[in-house]
Amino acid sequence: MMTIQKEAQIAEHDHLPEFLKIATIPERQKFLQLEAETDRSKLSIRKDKQNWADRQGKIISDLYKKFEESLQQKEQQFRIERQRIAQTKLSRNAQDVDSRIQDLLKNPDIAERTLILQIERILSGTTDNIRQELQRQMPVIGPLDGNLPPTL
Repeated sequence: MMTIQKEAQIAEHDHLPEFLKIATIPERQKFLQLEAETDRSKLSIRKDKQNWADRQGKIISDLYKKFEESLQQKEQQFRIERQRIAQTKLSRNAQDVDSRIQDLLKNPDIAERTLILQIERILSGTTDNIRQELQRQMPVIGPLDGNLPPTL
């Protein structure tokens, strides 16, 4: 009979990318710690994750590269669809605010913590009507960390 904790571990394992499933638990934890960092730039974290994968050997490194390529394709699809929605459903003022937010999200040299603060500053500097319009029409601002986009 399986315990609830064991069932939760199996369910969590099923949702991991393939390269993390075959990594040792300590190495998986190191990667997930990198993934959770909020005080360093996205570019710096991305480089550290690539270095982590390269240190794991060819199999994990290759799986990680495939994962990253797939992730980048999904992010690009997400951004294209999101831009289409913004152009067709948002007022000009809301589009301007959204564009400023998207420019921040594309910046690889910004840390997540700083990114969130700057997005909050942009949103607080606009009207309630624009914030409500953005919330209503664009329920997802974007992949804040640039790593795990919403499911398309």
